[in-house]
Amino acid sequence: MVSGDEAPGGGGRNFRAAKVFGTDMRLRPTFWPALDRVPKRGDHGRVRPDGLHALLAFVIALLPGCRSAPERGLPTATVLETRAAQSLEEGRIEEAQALFSAALEQSRPPFLAAVGLARVALRSGDERLFETAMEDALRVAPRTPEAQELCGRTLLEAARASAPPKRRQRALLSATLLGQAQRLAPELPRLAYHTGIAELLAGEAQAAVPLLEIASAEEPEADDVAEAFVEALRAAHREPDIVRVLEARAATRPLSGRLASELERARGRVGRRGDPAAVPK
Repeated sequence: MVSGDEAPGGGGRNFRAAKVFGTDMRLRPTFWPALDRVPKRGDHGRVRPDGLHALLAFVIALLPGCRSAPERGLPTATVLETRAAQSLEEGRIEEAQALFSAALEQSRPPFLAAVGLARVALRSGDERLFETAMEDALRVAPRTPEAQELCGRTLLEAARASAPPKRRQRALLSATLLGQAQRLAPELPRLAYHTGIAELLAGEAQAAVPLLEIASAEEPEADDVAEAFVEALRAAHREPDIVRVLEARAATRPLSGRLASELERARGRVGRRGDPAAVPK
């Protein structure tokens, strides 16, 4: 998270919004139970259901064209937006919705207010409000990697809370935005991790594996990152790599209960294939 009023390389722009909306917010690793229900590649195409066509159009419009130095930063949070974000953080959902709605009418551009309303909708389970607010946010979003990252994380939260097929579609939109942010500003916190999770929720394990491998190298101590990486390897049917990765990890630190179970399962599958030599040492 940006600790001062300026972001690295941000040219001195005020980053109060980064503090309010938490650009390094960690997604809790609760996606595991849902992954078994994610459609695999080939189950269906990337045809988006009604209600998400507009989101796709806005995502495409949000992606910057070729330019040597992309714009950076988020709009400065207004007093109303700051109060609303605090109310949401403290669980006062109705108050947060009222404040974000007021900010939506007053802020120019109303980007942070629209993202805030989308986050309120996720907390309250208001599907219609979420889609309306997310469309508004994408319509007025600055063409900056920070704005793409914030929209991408919000869509990722929505994907985790959604049932198929919206889970897959929102995860794909999230991965598009987060991937673009990663290309433009790879120094932003946890981008590889969040992009990998989005690809994994979309059923794109092959795309998730290299991203989560990068994330594992960036945060070697983080169990949530290691668990996500192993889940991507399992979804990609790469059990020998699971054994290699987890045996190396076990040599330097205790494995979490989930990782220990994954190691035993992967060893069993490799053994049943009769190809233990396939596991790199």
